[in-house]
Amino acid sequence: TYSISVKDFDFELGHIFYTFPKNNGSSDQDLYASVAYNNDIITPSAAAYWNYNSAHDADPSVVYFTFGISHEFEPVDKLTITPSASLGFGDNAWSEYVTGVDAGTELTDSTIGVAAAYAITDNISVGAQINYTWIPSHTLRHLDYMGCGKDQLVWGGVNCTFSF
Repeated sequence: TYSISVKDFDFELGHIFYTFPKNNGSSDQDLYASVAYNNDIITPSAAAYWNYNSAHDADPSVVYFTFGISHEFEPVDKLTITPSASLGFGDNAWSEYVTGVDAGTELTDSTIGVAAAYAITDNISVGAQINYTWIPSHTLRHLDYMGCGKDQLVWGGVNCTFSF
């Protein structure tokens, strides 16, 4: 990830490597860009993800978008807690890539979650998150978008961040 802050805006470019439930544990890779507007009340954000690893053979225009809100607070020194909510959208090419049929542009997922991070030093932190995601699109639920007949998922992760 490369990130930069300009006034009240945070910009980020990066790469992610992940597994996707419908692919039976196989991995994918995305390039992404995001922007967030920081203020004292709530932080809205938007991001676009391009799956260049798997989807490029099918259609190079496969893009997934998220729009979210969050608010970070520090209940004690060095510990931040960030509740969040987001909506995900897949363009027509993305929906076809993940379902195998022409499903159209879809509201793919809704997620609520909370993340926590603890600053070990000024440059190193560790964290964890837990999220609940559900699929609002009847079309994607019918096409078994998440796999195994599921339309809801509880998921999370841990991380270690180094900044320089």
